[in-house]
Amino acid sequence: MLKDTQKKTVMAYLIDIYSKRILIEFQQEKLMPSEAQDIFSDYVQFIKQTKLLFEYSYFIVNCHKAYTVYISYLQERKLYNDCLIICKELDSLLSTDDIERKAIVYHTIGTLYLALKFLRKAEEAFEVSLNLIDKIPSNRREEEELVKVQISLIDHLSCLKLERKDHINALDLLIRCYNLKRTCSGYDSENIATTLVAIARVYKILGRWDDAIEYFTRGADSFERLKGPNNIHTANAFIELAQIRAFQGIYKKAIDLTESALTIYINLNGKDHSSTLRLYTNLIFLSLKLNSNEMIRYYIELISDILNEKEDEISFVLFNEIGNLLRQHKRQQDAITFYQKSK
Repeated sequence: MLKDTQKKTVMAYLIDIYSKRILIEFQQEKLMPSEAQDIFSDYVQFIKQTKLLFEYSYFIVNCHKAYTVYISYLQERKLYNDCLIICKELDSLLSTDDIERKAIVYHTIGTLYLALKFLRKAEEAFEVSLNLIDKIPSNRREEEELVKVQISLIDHLSCLKLERKDHINALDLLIRCYNLKRTCSGYDSENIATTLVAIARVYKILGRWDDAIEYFTRGADSFERLKGPNNIHTANAFIELAQIRAFQGIYKKAIDLTESALTIYINLNGKDHSSTLRLYTNLIFLSLKLNSNEMIRYYIELISDILNEKEDEISFVLFNEIGNLLRQHKRQQDAITFYQKSK
C-alpha cells in the first residue's frame, strides 16, 4: 500500500502529465467540440478525485487551468451557451475567499451574456466582478494585470449603463476608467483621449456645461497633439463645444467653434461632402440666432454656390431645410428663394 505522501507524489506527477497533454490536445485546430468535451470531462473527473488528497490551492490551480483552456476553446468557436455552463461550474468549485479568480470568471460570464445580447444579465455579471475586484487588497488591485481587467469591465459596464440612460453611474465609471488608463502602459494616449470625450458627452447630457466644456476641450487638445490639427476627433469635439455654447446663448463663440470644425471637415472631406454641408447649415442657424445680417448673407451665399453646383438629392433636402430655418426666423423672401431651389 502506498502511503499518503507517496500517493501525493504519484498523483502530482500524473496531474502534471495530464495538464500538459490537455494543453497539447486543445491546440489541435481540427479538434471537434465533442472530442474536446470528452477530453475536458475526463481530465476534470480525474482532477476532482484529488480534491481531498491535496490542499485547495494545489487542487484549484490545476482545475482552473483545465477550465480556462476549455473556456477559451469554446469562446473561439462562439459556443457561448456551452461556455456559460462551464464558467458557472468553475465558479461553484471556487472558494468564496478566492475572490480574484471569481472576479475573472464573472468578467467572462459578462462577456458571454454580452455576446448573447442578454444585456441586463451581462451588466449584473460585470457588477459582481467589479465588486469582487474592489475587495482585493489595493496593492494587488493596482498591478497591471488586474488594472487591465478593471478597465475592460468598466468599459463594458459604462456602455451598458449609458444604454439604460443611467448617466450618473456611467459617469462615475468613466472617470474611474480614465484614471486607471493613465496608470496602465497598455493604453495609448488616443484611447485615453477617447475616454475624455466620453466623459464630456455624459456631462453634456446631464447639463453640467462647465464640466463638459473642460473635458471636450481636453479631448480636442489631446487629439490635436496626437494626430495634428486636421483630424475628425478634434473637429467633432469642436462641434460638441459649439452646441453647448449655443445652448448657453453664446452664439459668437459657437460660430467660431463651428468654423474651426468646418475648416477641418473641408480639409478632410471636401467642401461639398454631406457632413461639411451640415456645418454650413449650422452656421446659418447660429447666424440667425445672433441676428447678424452680414454673417447670414455670407453663409447663405457660400452654401448656395456649393449646392447649385451639386444639384443632387442632398442639395434639394438642404435647400428645403435652410428654407425652413429662414422662414422660422421671419426671413420670408430668402426662404422662398431656397424653397424654389428645393423643387
